Amino acid sequence: MLGETEIELLLNLEGKKPLKKVAKELDLSQSYTSQLVSKLQKKGLIKTEKSGKKKLVYQAENQTIENLQKIKNLYPYIQTAKILSRKTLPILYHFNKPMTVKELAEETGNYRNTVNRILKKLKNRGIVQKKGSQYKLNKDFKILNELAKSYTHLQHRREISSHVNTFTMLWESLEEFLVQTPEEIDYKKYHQTGPELFGRFDLPLTTTGRKHYFRSKEKREIDSKDLICHTLLIDKGTRYQSYCMLLIKKGDINKGELVKKAEKFGVEKTVRSLIKYLETRGEKKTPEQPTWRELKDLAFDYGVKI
Repeated sequence: MLGETEIELLLNLEGKKPLKKVAKELDLSQSYTSQLVSKLQKKGLIKTEKSGKKKLVYQAENQTIENLQKIKNLYPYIQTAKILSRKTLPILYHFNKPMTVKELAEETGNYRNTVNRILKKLKNRGIVQKKGSQYKLNKDFKILNELAKSYTHLQHRREISSHVNTFTMLWESLEEFLVQTPEEIDYKKYHQTGPELFGRFDLPLTTTGRKHYFRSKEKREIDSKDLICHTLLIDKGTRYQSYCMLLIKKGDINKGELVKKAEKFGVEKTVRSLIKYLETRGEKKTPEQPTWRELKDLAFDYGVKI
C-alpha cells in the first residue's frame, strides 16, 4: 500500500515541479525524494520528464489520483496522509458493508488490536461509526472506499501487464484476482483455472482458446470449489452450469463449504440455484439451466451418477 510520505508527496504535487523543489517543500533530502518518486512511478501514480538538466515530477492521470484530489479538496481537515497510509487502506477497501473487527482482521491479515487501533482513529474523525459489533463507513466518506478500490485495481492491472499484453479482469479482491487472456502465463503465483481445467477432474470440455488464471500469493492449487466459482464468473451459461453441476456430483463437494466459497466470489445466488436444481432433480430450475434429461445425458457420457 502507500506510505504516509508517499501520500504527502502526491498531495503536494500540482502541475509539473522540479524534483529539487518537491524535496524542499516536503523538507526531505533530494536523494530520498528521488527514491519516493521512483516507487510511485512503479505504482503508476507519478510520471517524470527531463527539462534541460532538471527532472520534472507530475501526477499520472488515473482514477486513484482523481480520488486523492477529491479527498484533499473535500476533507482538508482529516490529515489525509496520516489517515490513509499503510494498513488503513486495506481496511477501507472492505467497507462496502458493515463489518466486525474479527472480519476485518481476517480479511486484511492484521491482528485485532491493530484493526481496533485503526478503527478508533477513523471513528474519532467521524469517518466510521459503530453499531453493535459492526463498523461501517459513513456515507460522506464513501470516496475513501473508492480510493482503496481504485488503487488496488491499478496495482493489479500493472501486475498482470508485466506478464501479458492482452487481458480482461473478471474478478478481484484486495490480494487476488481472476484474469482472462489469450496468452500463456508461466509464473508460480498464477494458477490456471476455468473451463480448461475441468479435464483435471475427468470432465474434459472443448474451450475457446482463451486462458484463465487466478493470481494468489497464498493458494497452491485450484480445488473443485474454486473451479466452480471461477467458471461461473467467466460464464453463467447453460453449458458451464451443466459442467459445474457434474463436478458437484462427481467431487462429492460439501455444499456448505461451496456456498461459503461462492459468497467470497459473489456467485452465491447461482451456486444455491445449482444445489437446488440437483436436490429437486431439475424441478426447480432457472432459464439458464438444462432440463433434467439433458443433464442426465451429459452425466451418462462422463459416467457421473446424478
